[in-house]
Amino acid sequence: MVGGAFRGPAHGTGSHPGGPPGRLAPWGVAAYGEQGGAGSGVREYRLEREQWIPGDLDRVFGFFSDAGNLADITPPWMGFRVLTPTPVEMREGLRLDYRIRLAILPLRWRTQVTEWKPPYGFVDVQERGPFKLWEHTHRFRPMKSEVGEGVLVTDVVRYGLPLGPIGRLAHGLAVRAMLASVFDYRRASIRNWLG
Repeated sequence: MVGGAFRGPAHGTGSHPGGPPGRLAPWGVAAYGEQGGAGSGVREYRLEREQWIPGDLDRVFGFFSDAGNLADITPPWMGFRVLTPTPVEMREGLRLDYRIRLAILPLRWRTQVTEWKPPYGFVDVQERGPFKLWEHTHRFRPMKSEVGEGVLVTDVVRYGLPLGPIGRLAHGLAVRAMLASVFDYRRASIRNWLG
């Protein structure tokens, strides 16, 4: 696994510090971080989001592990399309091809599932695409709240941009806000699809 991002299943239930959906910040918990990555040649950024979803673990994990649902939770302005014929059997080593649009540029993107731990999580890593580094860890933990049973879904994205100082400037001017917008849309769409 790349970077040791998946921490494995978190068993048991408990109360999330932010409480059920109504008590989380408008888009859940978000954290941005930045690391210099000494010797790596790329500045590494981190985006983390959490969202509590009502329902059982198998249903929620099933939704996220179906590549056919990706376009439904991605903003239309990205022109996102899965190119790999679906349905696919998700598994470690699976490669998925997509087409996205950044501004007016159509781009192809390929990710590989580097870790597959149903129903607790998976990790996908960009093999080809717009980022110098992209590692997306998806974690799922059953969690009770005062409104009932649910699942805490955590997304952790480690990413870096190409082009050195130009990439860092692009991050500050546009990329960070774009990713926040993508994950805001994703949160609202997931709420619509799964409650």
